[in-house]
Amino acid sequence: MSLESVEEDPGCMAAVEFVTSLSDDELATLDSISLPSGRAAYSAHTLDILTHLMLTTDDDLHEARKHAFNVPDDWRPAEPPVGEPVGNPAVDRVLKIVNRYLLACER
Repeated sequence: MSLESVEEDPGCMAAVEFVTSLSDDELATLDSISLPSGRAAYSAHTLDILTHLMLTTDDDLHEARKHAFNVPDDWRPAEPPVGEPVGNPAVDRVLKIVNRYLLACER
């Protein structure tokens, strides 16, 4: 993704406009956010890598992922277990119920 295509994308421009509208204090607060280790921190690091590649090369997301992480074209992340918590209490409760039901069906 080139810088020019970012400027043409309404979604990207909305994000740019939002960030540029923030005051110095708000930017400092945003910059001071420390993500805990785990999914959020890993995701932020991954997004930094992919964003850098897409802005500095002609790679789209698929190509950037291949180059950054040396994965084949048909790579898919492993499916998490159905009962694995996602961090949203309401969703976690439903996932737990669904997981119990599926396990009971397997028996």
